[in-house]
Amino acid sequence: MLIEKEIFNLLSDLCAKPGFIHALVDMHFSDNYFKADEKNNFTVSQVAKHEADRSKLNRNEVNTLLALVIKNNKKFIMDKLPNEDVLIEYKIQAYRLLEQFHNILTEGSRNNFIESLFSVKLNEIKSIEKDIFINKDFLREAIFYSGDGVYDFQYQWLGFYKYRHDNNWISENKGFSVDWLNPRLPISFFNIIFHLHHQKTDKLKPISINDFIYSKYEIINFITELFGDDAGRCFPVDVMLNFMTSFSIDDNLMTRFEKFNEFDDFNPIVAFPFIKLGDEKYFLLDIYTLAQAFYETPFFWFLEDKEYKNTASDNRGQFTEEFTYQILCHAFGKENVWINVDLYPKSNQIQSQKDKAGEIDILVNIQGTALVFQAKSKKLTLDARKGNISKINSDFASSIQAAYNQSFECSRILLSNNYIAKIDGIEIAIPEVNYCIPICVLSEHFPALTAQIRWFLKENTDLCIAQALVLDVFLLQLMQVTLKTPLEFLHFIFSLSKVRQNFLSNTQIDLLSQHLIRNILCSNEADMYMLDNGVSAQLDLYLTQEFRGIKFNKNDMELPSCWLKYQNTYWYKLFEFCSSLDTSDKVSFGLELMRFSEEDIESYNNLINKINSNFILDRSRKFSDFHISFNTNFGITVYVYQDVIVDKIFKNQVVEHAKLSKYRAKADLWAGLIVSTTGSVKYIKVVNNKWEFNNELQTKIQKLVSKSKPKILVNKKIIARKIGRNDPCPCNSGKKYKKCCLR
Repeated sequence: MLIEKEIFNLLSDLCAKPGFIHALVDMHFSDNYFKADEKNNFTVSQVAKHEADRSKLNRNEVNTLLALVIKNNKKFIMDKLPNEDVLIEYKIQAYRLLEQFHNILTEGSRNNFIESLFSVKLNEIKSIEKDIFINKDFLREAIFYSGDGVYDFQYQWLGFYKYRHDNNWISENKGFSVDWLNPRLPISFFNIIFHLHHQKTDKLKPISINDFIYSKYEIINFITELFGDDAGRCFPVDVMLNFMTSFSIDDNLMTRFEKFNEFDDFNPIVAFPFIKLGDEKYFLLDIYTLAQAFYETPFFWFLEDKEYKNTASDNRGQFTEEFTYQILCHAFGKENVWINVDLYPKSNQIQSQKDKAGEIDILVNIQGTALVFQAKSKKLTLDARKGNISKINSDFASSIQAAYNQSFECSRILLSNNYIAKIDGIEIAIPEVNYCIPICVLSEHFPALTAQIRWFLKENTDLCIAQALVLDVFLLQLMQVTLKTPLEFLHFIFSLSKVRQNFLSNTQIDLLSQHLIRNILCSNEADMYMLDNGVSAQLDLYLTQEFRGIKFNKNDMELPSCWLKYQNTYWYKLFEFCSSLDTSDKVSFGLELMRFSEEDIESYNNLINKINSNFILDRSRKFSDFHISFNTNFGITVYVYQDVIVDKIFKNQVVEHAKLSKYRAKADLWAGLIVSTTGSVKYIKVVNNKWEFNNELQTKIQKLVSKSKPKILVNKKIIARKIGRNDPCPCNSGKKYKKCCLR
């Protein structure tokens, strides 16, 4: 078996052969593009199958091959197209060598895992999984072959906002304005490249290298065709060429390829995806890599300017905080969100900087539930990407772990309710906090993030502080687009926090997708879930339609949501009522409501339907009630009420019934509801306290139970009888009646 260095050298020799660039273009197009079916539609199954195909080249492999082509054949663009047999042989060799490299990375981890299976008991594997998986090859494989955790249009959108504060520097030093990268602008530079490229590739004839070459003449003609002669004449094409040149490999940068000698070495193509050909022509193989470079590369320009680099660093932090703040204000309302909050001990009469107990970048308070965000703008270093475990640990500790520690400490201060909060030195009033979720938000994409969080994050324990979350700005943006109400947004955060350790996925996009489609974060069917490539296909199509304006089918793609199918049901009325989260009852009941299974929703809808049918038979009845216990700790008591006005006496009656139902079920949380015959909520009261024995309630339960004559089945006939002292207690505790509710 070949060793890794031999494989790299053989790939280098292969890429040096005349005309290999044509094979690479063909492989890239076949593996990373897909066309509509015979009905000119894109289907979810078609996209899912394509994304799950492990035989295709991933983006890192494509860029590795392109870098080796440039390193060995600087005039590759002049190579003639080889004959078909040579092209096929080139592709066979490339796929085989890259597969061998992948096998090297997985073999060590696989053998280690198999050895562990035989050395420990099955129920002990979870306790030693970190020892099994934390090794150089496993982490290198997870990073090199991680899926695209960011959409290309996200890099464009967020890159535009990320560098707005640096626009003057970019204009003076690079000759283009960030304003021309505004995604909302129809003739933004990115939109022109994207649509021009798709015009060139959307054809019946075979793809060629010319379809990846862009010229000044071509750009002007394209704009003229779309927007008219005036647009073609007025468009700043030379400014666009400055943009392309800024992200281009030119003669000066060619020397950097001499240091590209291993798979994990810095690849200049990732930072400079255009290859400048001269005569105002540019070669670009992968548009996604350009979008990623636009988001990541400028910061390295700033670092080379000693006078500006500190300003640029401050701008990165400002971008992360401001973007997160805007997303959260949109989700929860500006009145519930604060930015740059300083916490001081209440005992200090004078609060100075040295007395500061904590700093919160962004704070959200929803009826006593606090989301404590700490923003970080650091990224995974090159040494960490090479699988250097100590360096991964170091990168993780300086960014994610540090943010968690800060967030946890601030959560403890908030829960003490013994602090003074200030913004810019001005004291503010924050509602009392009773539960906190620490959240680290990253401005950069961390590959294999879910695995890193699982094995490297060291958490503290507090009953009132949830498990930490680590999100990036890209996931936050997708949450804003797909989670339309405050309740949906909070439900995702709550659910992911509770079950984060049960899921491994290539990207956080996969987690969001399965949450939307299946509410999988609330599933208890397994101890561990592994989400494979392709599970986010439906979300991919929807988001591409929304951001790119591309129509995949005759009808618009709908937002993938497992809740929208209940839109015209009684359950959805409950959802709409709770969605605003403007009371604590709506928060606690709404979060439980979102955990309902399909069977729970159907049960609720069927019971309302049944009561409405009975009302038709007996129009004199004003109300009817039922209760459902959904699990050992939560249930509802529902009164369906025909009158328009609900008086205080009736509300109190419902609350008392809910308290008794809660006590009888030995639950900690119970909701009393009054709904109309259409399902609209007229009143809600949530009883939320830990169950404990109560003499008064016990007496009431005993009276109710002693008066009742439970129906039992005897000889296929239903009869009623009194409860005997030694009979099972009707509260379903499993105890005898005399030792339970009769006491």
